[in-house]
This record gives sequence, C-alpha cells and structure tokens, in this order.
Amino acid sequence: MITKKSRIIFCKHYSISYDLSLKYFLTFVLSFGIIYTMKKIPWTQAERNLLKDYYYTISRRELHKILPGRTINAMVKQVGYLKKRGWYFKEEI
Repeated sequence: MITKKSRIIFCKHYSISYDLSLKYFLTFVLSFGIIYTMKKIPWTQAERNLLKDYYYTISRRELHKILPGRTINAMVKQVGYLKKRGWYFKEEI
C-alpha cells in the first residue's frame, strides 16, 4: 500500500526537470493518439449528403453525433470544399 509519506519519498528521487519533461512527453503522446484515432479516410457520398441536408438546420454538436469519428472542424472544412465545387446546402427557413 502506498501512503502519502511513501509517495513524497518516491517523488524526491526524481528531479523536477524529469517530472516536467515526462509531463510534456505524456501530454504529447496522448494528444497524438487522440488526433490520429479520428477517421483519415475520404468522405463518403452518404456523409456528404448528410452535410448537405442538415448542416444549416441542426447544431454542429448534433451533426457531430450523427457523424461519429469526424471532428467539427473537419465538417466545416468539408462544407467549404463542397461549396467551392457548386454544392447547394439546405438553408434554415
């Protein structure tokens, strides 16, 4: 069993610089893992049609629930990409 006193003694064995570098390393590794667990595959026609039909009618958070694995930023970029290519989106009336 690790007590508060033993945790303090354990921490004294490591320097502050080691603790900070470990903290930054773990932060980087965890964020790197989260970023690259998102979909890195091309958008399907069904996903594009969902964006076309619902992008302006429901909130982005609800749309994020409909398209799991796609970030909100990826959806915004995809809508911009599609608008440049002549796609029309259903506007909220």
